[in-house]
Amino acid sequence: MLACLTTRERVLLGVVGLIVATTAALEYGGASDVAIFLVAALALAGVAWVVSFSTEAAAGNQSFTAGSRSVIQLGVWSSI
Repeated sequence: MLACLTTRERVLLGVVGLIVATTAALEYGGASDVAIFLVAALALAGVAWVVSFSTEAAAGNQSFTAGSRSVIQLGVWSSI
């Protein structure tokens, strides 16, 4: 699954995961609200990138038919 990703995309995906984990650690570790908010804002931006990147990858996948790609995109958009 990760074979189709470039090195840059893999690194960014890992960074997003680390930021999300850091947000959780700050939240449950009792950090200040401002610190949690700032890191969570970065995490939200990263997760938004992952969703948009995934939607584009699914839409461009030629093994899916046009109808199934539409269903995938509708599923992503309806969950937002």
